[in-house]
Amino acid sequence: MGTETLHKRLFFHLVRLRVFSYTALISILCLIVMFSKLSISSTTVKTFFEPSKTSKLDQNKPSRSTDTLQAMQKMLNSQRIQFLFKDYGVDILLQKGNLRVSNLHANGLMRTCAVVHFSSPIPEWFKSTHDKIHKGATIGQTIRDDGFELVKKDDFIGTTELPKFAREKMQTSETIAAVYMYQLIVKNPKTEELFEYCTITEAYSPEYLTVGDLQKLTSEGTLKSNAVSKSVQERLADLIKLDEQLYSPLSEVPISNLI
Repeated sequence: MGTETLHKRLFFHLVRLRVFSYTALISILCLIVMFSKLSISSTTVKTFFEPSKTSKLDQNKPSRSTDTLQAMQKMLNSQRIQFLFKDYGVDILLQKGNLRVSNLHANGLMRTCAVVHFSSPIPEWFKSTHDKIHKGATIGQTIRDDGFELVKKDDFIGTTELPKFAREKMQTSETIAAVYMYQLIVKNPKTEELFEYCTITEAYSPEYLTVGDLQKLTSEGTLKSNAVSKSVQERLADLIKLDEQLYSPLSEVPISNLI
């Protein structure tokens, strides 16, 4: 075989090899692009169906219309839940000594996590009503139904981190919620006697009320009492600590069954 022929054959094989390499490279690039599009599409679908873990709710803005908030102005919390969701119920999650933790719910979802600290001792004239409440009756409505007057003393309006057990029962991805702290003072209309019955901390489902809503619903005096006092700090800490007693990672197991 001549030298010229050998050179031609080598040149031909090199050209074929280079063409094959280019073709293979192009094929690989096409596969990468197709796979990238598929991955992006899958990620988009996953993000669309999964709730965002980032809070998007502005707690400082009212979530309800002005007309709705005006209609709710003088209602008890239980009445507001009934008004908005056409359903209301209360479950006692924990009752120990003077402490009570309640789930105020509607349509199967927690709308308010209420932490109550009762005063002691209870006056004789109020013991019958207190016994009903201790057995699970709604506090405000029971007091009114028994003919006593209620006076609210506002302590604090702000935000709090939601305990895990509350997020589960509210079925929310939000981690921050509006919180309202106040004292309930009972007045005996027959004797004009006043009794500081309990302090209440209410953490609201983000789908129920915001801080903006609460500021429209409560008295103007509350707006002046938003300083985080030592008492407020302790009650906020007590709310978070409830996870130690009430949180279960098995969401299908009712929390009340674990107490």
